[in-house]
Amino acid sequence: MRTIRLQIAASPKHCGLRLRDCQYSRLGDGCRLFEGARKRNDEAGGYYFDRLPECIAAEKEAGK
Repeated sequence: MRTIRLQIAASPKHCGLRLRDCQYSRLGDGCRLFEGARKRNDEAGGYYFDRLPECIAAEKEAGK
């Protein structure tokens, strides 16, 4: 097993920041890194995507 470090643009629950999406985002709702579809949430000021559980788990594992 190997340990890798990822640098992602994300908040604790959302992919990317308000004006900048994560570099692993695909056009639409996909994630190139974890090959999953993210859930889109619409708000008055725009929209954001929820992070995939695999992404959150990888961040927690890297923090150990």
